[in-house]
This record gives sequence, structure tokens and C-alpha cells, in this order.
Amino acid sequence: MTALAASTCVASAQQKSCEYAGQSFSVGATICECPSVKAQNVDWQGDNSHITSRRLICNADQTWGDSNTHCIDMTTQYTSKLYDKYMQHFCPRLPVNFAEIQKAVDQETAKFVEKAPKSTLVTMLEGICRRVKLEAQCKPLVDVLSVQ
Repeated sequence: MTALAASTCVASAQQKSCEYAGQSFSVGATICECPSVKAQNVDWQGDNSHITSRRLICNADQTWGDSNTHCIDMTTQYTSKLYDKYMQHFCPRLPVNFAEIQKAVDQETAKFVEKAPKSTLVTMLEGICRRVKLEAQCKPLVDVLSVQ
């Protein structure tokens, strides 16, 4: 259930729903969790593994619960091939929104800088000035910050 650790359930003003991998699901909807594998009798000739994936249901309290049924429940000798196939099919791959990530990084950096002690700011400023090769231009500001 590791993929579900990042999912949350939310209520909208109109209808209760559960959220999973950036999508909203109404109460009663089901999804399959990422499969898990349990290898048995592994030796040089192959393995005999069990792949499972539980079916989860969106409950009225807006949490994902176990429906006590499986999407996958099989024993196989072709574990790696089938496991990869089922992982690609059932596990959500969230789209990467680089603009949103950059905005979050910028906001967190600003919060850090606002609360950082002056010694940390001086170290950061020196590093930035070194990186962009502006040590001489930054020196007066670094000196002022270092004194205060």
C-alpha cells in the first residue's frame, strides 16, 4: 500500500470523494493498489512467486478501505516480467509539473531566507556570488552583513 501513503481523501462542497494520484473518486468507487510480490523457492532454475493487488474502495468517511477482494492474486514463475507489467498498469505515475515544483521551491527558499541567521545568509551570499563570479561586486554587501 506504499502508493497509497501519498494519497489523501478530501470532501468537496457538492460531494464526498476520495483522492488518489491526483484524481477524485466518488464514494463507492474502487481502485487497484500497486501490486506486491512474495518470492518463494528462489533458486538457479527460477522462482515461484505470488503477486497480489488488493481492490480498495472509497468509503463514506472519505478514506480508502480494503474491499476484501483482489485485482491480482496469482502464483507465477515469470515474476519479473508480469510484475513489471502490472506495476505499469496499476501504479499511478503522476505528471511532473516543473513550474509548480519551481514555485514551491522558491516559496520554501524565501521562507528559509527570512528566518535564517545572518551567518547563514552571509554563507549563502558568498556561495551565490562565487557561482556567478561576482565576488568583488558582492564583497561590500558581505562585509556589511558580516559586521552586523
